[in-house]
Amino acid sequence: MSTKNFSQTNEWLKKRLAHRKEFQGTKHSFFKVFQHGIVYSFLEIKNKNLKTFFHLPLFIQKWRWKLKSFTKQKQDNFQFNEIVMLDPGRIFVDEDGNLVSIYFDKIQKTLAKSKFTSINEQPKYGLQCDYKISDFDTLPFPSGAAFDSMFEEVNLVAKNVRESQYFNEDEKTLIQSSLHVFLTSYIRYLSIFSGKNIKKLYFIRHYHNEGIIASAEDCGIETIEIQHGLINKHDLYYVYDEVFKDDLKNAFFPSKILLFGQYWKEVLSKGCEWKESQLIIAGEYMTSKPREIKPIEKENVILIASQKTLHDLFIPKIEQIAKSLSKHPNWRIILKLHPLEKEIEKYNRLTSQNLEIAPLSSNISDYLEIAKIQLSIYSTTFFDAIGFDVVNYAWDGPFIGGDYAESLIEDGIARSANIEDIILNFNDINPSETSFLSRAHFYSPFSSESFDA
Repeated sequence: MSTKNFSQTNEWLKKRLAHRKEFQGTKHSFFKVFQHGIVYSFLEIKNKNLKTFFHLPLFIQKWRWKLKSFTKQKQDNFQFNEIVMLDPGRIFVDEDGNLVSIYFDKIQKTLAKSKFTSINEQPKYGLQCDYKISDFDTLPFPSGAAFDSMFEEVNLVAKNVRESQYFNEDEKTLIQSSLHVFLTSYIRYLSIFSGKNIKKLYFIRHYHNEGIIASAEDCGIETIEIQHGLINKHDLYYVYDEVFKDDLKNAFFPSKILLFGQYWKEVLSKGCEWKESQLIIAGEYMTSKPREIKPIEKENVILIASQKTLHDLFIPKIEQIAKSLSKHPNWRIILKLHPLEKEIEKYNRLTSQNLEIAPLSSNISDYLEIAKIQLSIYSTTFFDAIGFDVVNYAWDGPFIGGDYAESLIEDGIARSANIEDIILNFNDINPSETSFLSRAHFYSPFSSESFDA
């Protein structure tokens, strides 16, 4: 597990990409695609090295794409409404017991069904959409001016990388792998969007979706990101340093981003990548029905919200907290895993009389209602807890996400969890110390007009 945090990674990015021009194409900046490769190299992520073909002559590369295209069906019977929603498939059980989209359910309920089409990018989670992404595997790859232009431009920047005396071999390999992912995504979604009367495309994040954004723009579709989680001043793909301002022009950002509330707009305004007009407050849309936060009898519960892929970091810390409960036998832990956690079995062994693991599809609010303490490293659940009379604690330190936690502690949103006994600390807190935060500052009332404008 890497001990490098986001701040260190951002500083490394400045060192490696500031004042460079290799990522500049004829029309676009491939800065973010280069950033992926630089970050993978710095964090020593080993599974992003892909086989690429940019070293081959253009006509051979095109021949490969055409050959693959010949194996696909030629008809396109897919029907799209004017709004398309790319759903990552994350689900939760709503108040009526239905499995619904955590991101789009409430939004879709404000629109006529004839206005939108939903595409599930991760069908394995069981969410029902109009299409699943694999439905489009039969489509032939596109051809024409847009495809030719992007194909040549990507090859141009790939050549810049190969011939560079600046990047090391690991960086070259990972940058070209990222360019390959970009081009593959661009071609796939261009085949989906081409010739359709789509006006708007909604999705949950702009980073690692550069190919989708590029294909939508080439089809004249407005691209709209909806906030999907925590945005922090230390983020890798938000709040960019001013040194990158010119590099980020035409760098595959969406037309606008819809935010939960004013706080997030203030955070993004510190970066150089967004204009004021692109930052739209849409309110609290990640609930299927309005929830009335009302006084409820609290229990001696520590709610721990984990992050996916960080089990090596979380499990020892959870074990430490569980051990401390021997001094507080009337307390218990509820562990809420990230809905996309892939290695659940590594957490299952933690289950005990005083530690239970919540179902993946359960709603975090149900546990915030009863918990007295919430504990994590970095998560939007710190903000979800505001208004629920919960005291947030965050682990901070020299590890990935540790600087996120530090900024949350600096802003008074969480207290440091790097103490011997959290429960003793909690018992010493004056209630007035945790009552100054206003939920409305972080989560504005839901604005259906933002999604139908």
